Amino acid sequence: MIPFNQSLSRFTFFLGTSLGVAFCFHFLFLVTYITEYQFWDIGVTYLINFFLGVGITYGLFKLRVKYAHSLGFIFMAGSMLKFLIFFLAIQPIYKADGHVSVLEFCFFFIPYAISLAFETMFISQILNDTEF
Repeated sequence: MIPFNQSLSRFTFFLGTSLGVAFCFHFLFLVTYITEYQFWDIGVTYLINFFLGVGITYGLFKLRVKYAHSLGFIFMAGSMLKFLIFFLAIQPIYKADGHVSVLEFCFFFIPYAISLAFETMFISQILNDTEF
């Protein structure tokens, strides 16, 4: 079994690095081809997904022994929380002009997909290390 501090630190590092690299490419694409969006427009969604990803993963790791049989459901609840935050906090900002464009949806979905992939890999490691 991997020690808590080491595995969460490693997860945080890899998630942060991956989201940071993706953010740089995403932002460079926007600056190069589309000039109407600002740094803040996509930066906030990357930060929200990073902090929620780390928080959800921290919670899953803490609950891995006591609720081992329900970890998948807790994981799905964390994903639902991310979408809830998107629909309550971020979508109204993007929908201020009357619609959410594909580009604006990608502002949320790209960091969400990266976070989801890392969380999925991490929870599968947790489940493989947890004895039922």
